[in-house]
Amino acid sequence: MEVMGQLLAAHNMLPLLVDERQLVEFAAHALLILPATSGAAVHLEGQGALEGNWDRPPWQDGDDGADSGRSWVKLDEESQLLALPVATRTRRHGHLWVRSDKPREIDPYLPFLANFASGLALILENKQHQREIDEATERVRASEARYSNLFRHMSAGFAVHEIITDSGGVPIDYRFLEMNPAFEGLTGLRAEKCTGRRARDVLPALEPYWVEAYGDVALRGRERRFENYSRDLDRHYEVIAYCPEPGKFATIFTDITERKRHELERQHFIEELQTQSEELQDQAVKLQDLYEAQRRIALTLQENFVHELPEVPGLELAVISEPAASAELIGGDFYDVFQLPDGRVIALIGDVMGKGIAAAGLTETVRSAVRALAMVSPRPDLVLEQTNRLLVAERHTQFVTALLVLLDPKTGEGLLASAGHPPALRASRGVVGSVEVPYGTPLGAFADRPYAAAAFSLSPGEVLILYTDGLSEARRKGVLLGEDGLRELVRELEPRPRVIVEGLRQGALAYAGVLRDDLQILAIARPMPQHQPYDGNDRSEPSISEHH
Repeated sequence: MEVMGQLLAAHNMLPLLVDERQLVEFAAHALLILPATSGAAVHLEGQGALEGNWDRPPWQDGDDGADSGRSWVKLDEESQLLALPVATRTRRHGHLWVRSDKPREIDPYLPFLANFASGLALILENKQHQREIDEATERVRASEARYSNLFRHMSAGFAVHEIITDSGGVPIDYRFLEMNPAFEGLTGLRAEKCTGRRARDVLPALEPYWVEAYGDVALRGRERRFENYSRDLDRHYEVIAYCPEPGKFATIFTDITERKRHELERQHFIEELQTQSEELQDQAVKLQDLYEAQRRIALTLQENFVHELPEVPGLELAVISEPAASAELIGGDFYDVFQLPDGRVIALIGDVMGKGIAAAGLTETVRSAVRALAMVSPRPDLVLEQTNRLLVAERHTQFVTALLVLLDPKTGEGLLASAGHPPALRASRGVVGSVEVPYGTPLGAFADRPYAAAAFSLSPGEVLILYTDGLSEARRKGVLLGEDGLRELVRELEPRPRVIVEGLRQGALAYAGVLRDDLQILAIARPMPQHQPYDGNDRSEPSISEHH
């Protein structure tokens, strides 16, 4: 609606411009309001204007768009060209061109653009008629001889009448005295049948406002300019009437029927757009209500599914969640940490490929399955394999990426398996690396796919970092933070779980400004026997693939 409003305002400005050069420049500039428009041009009988990106004027291509209608023509590999004729039924003045690489975004405006082009043609003809009228009026007033010559040859309709009044001097009719050939052509009336006759005899349905306006001119000597409709002729006219001598009036007629038709079509088009806009607003309100209801349910589910981090002797744990800034449904990021009866710890982080109630419910399905299966056999690869079979059997339509860790707090020995999830990082003071693990397909995607586990060892003072892709895919001007940027953030942080998760959250927000996806970060550390404050110096040599 904003684009339509701007185009309508531009269209209404056209009649106020003085000359054709101003018209073509203003019209070309106004067309750039259209979405996905890279260039706009107007060419009218020697007057041309270009706006936007053009290698050369489109009217120099040799065709001048003479056979173009409301259709798109491929211009090059990246853009298409739309040519709209600036024409009335009797004359073609030129063309409007619109260049775009996304013509479908402009197609809804084609009816209005056609009216815009037709309106421009009518304005050109009206201005031409107006110039003739103004010149004619001055000549008529200056000289009777010039008036007589003009009467015979002017292109505007011209006629002379005398007013007829009742006994009280009130105008009741008028009589035809003279009319030029142009007047005959505009009205369909013939001088030989009308001269000397009363208007009501010629035009039985003559509206009272014609007589009232002409009487004011003939009896009071007032010049008047007005627009009226004639039911008998079924035409709209713009009329200039003045008094050459008492009791008589001369009229200069311009047929504006086509302009009025376009104005009516434009008004109907605008009203239709307004109706559609109101319907879309009603639908948007209903969708917003539905969204809010689903969001509340999903949020309630997610809050009820939150698991507190356990206190595990020999480990430090920290977790943080950051929702996306956009007004979308609750996402499917999740985590879980629990201790097995033998003292080992299971850590899980994952991301459902979807949002809303289904995603929130599926997170708990995966967590519950992992908890149950780990009690039977805690190997991460076997747990993921069985969980995948469960999701495939239940025919879930959403897939899940996950990273599953089995860790012995006493020895630091562990196993890690992945189901299509970003790799885990491990960090000590000033050194950051990743735990390499064989790739496994997302859970629920394919049946009977094997998963593999990788062994690793977490030394005292090292931190294992699990995260969802909302962290590594934080964007700035389309550029991802990525794993390299993530390692740079970790390298500057003290290797303590709470410091790590909060520092990464703040770093991602500082990089992207706003987050387009939810993120969760889980950090696990084996603390040093006696923790020393971090002073920025690297004193350890962790057994990992290092990236300095």
